[in-house]
Amino acid sequence: MIQNIITQINQSHKIGIISHDSPDGDAIGSSLALNQALLQMGKDSKFIVNKNINESYASLVQSQHNLKSNEFFDLLFVLDCSGFDRIKNISCHSLSNFIICIDHHTDNGKLMGDICWREPVQSTGVLIYQLLKAIHNFEFSSYISTMLFLSIKTDTNNFTVFNPNFDIFKMASELIAYHADMNIIQELDKRNLSYVNLIRKTLPNLIYRDRIAYLIIDKIDIERCNSNYTEASRLIELLENIKEITVIYLIIKNGNKLSIKARSDEIDVCKIMKCYGGGGHKNAAGISKYYCKNIYKFIEELILKTKSIL
Repeated sequence: MIQNIITQINQSHKIGIISHDSPDGDAIGSSLALNQALLQMGKDSKFIVNKNINESYASLVQSQHNLKSNEFFDLLFVLDCSGFDRIKNISCHSLSNFIICIDHHTDNGKLMGDICWREPVQSTGVLIYQLLKAIHNFEFSSYISTMLFLSIKTDTNNFTVFNPNFDIFKMASELIAYHADMNIIQELDKRNLSYVNLIRKTLPNLIYRDRIAYLIIDKIDIERCNSNYTEASRLIELLENIKEITVIYLIIKNGNKLSIKARSDEIDVCKIMKCYGGGGHKNAAGISKYYCKNIYKFIEELILKTKSIL
């Protein structure tokens, strides 16, 4: 698989890279690392930014990453994306005649692109690291190492989830040896005061029943706190390590539209999220968009499904 991808890279000059909308640290880190690696190899490479870049990562993404009208690529990489439907407003097939998909989400059985490399590793950045290691005489720059470190750090929640085994720590140590910039990583970890205000506003609304907890955050409250979707999503990090909670759901409400994140160390929340068109990993999954007229009826149904597994 890796050699086939390297062959396609060698045969191409203008190469595009795209990921899912509202890219997280894994999507941003793996895409920027691959983009810089391709530039380093003499390719005309571009990471295509679609929309909704997290404020924390905005400084990493420059204006030259915007897609030009009628731009076409010899080769297009789709990273950290379980389906083309997660990329709105852009048709990947209109950008290139050859698409390579690299992803660590294996819950979607449908293969994507001309080459589809999926493995259940900790992050897509792990696969990009393996790819670059296989390229003859490739040299890891400080920037590439930093972006890959960001990738694995994000999707392992600071190396605490998704089987943080010897290999992932070995990879992290190698990236540090390649001069990954920890100052950049630490800067990206900083929170705004709006995040604190959002915690104060919403945490009193946490509901806990029979080891299952859920928190509903309304878009109106996010706006009142001068916060954003990304900061709201991060609240699940505060809740997933509470001993008494086995399953936690974070639900962001915008009218009849819901965005849901689920976490659990004990049950397969991906199976539950799939019932509503979502996906992800066994211990961390979600739904990017779900419409319902009665949120409380939906929550009762969600809790019943969860209890049937517990």
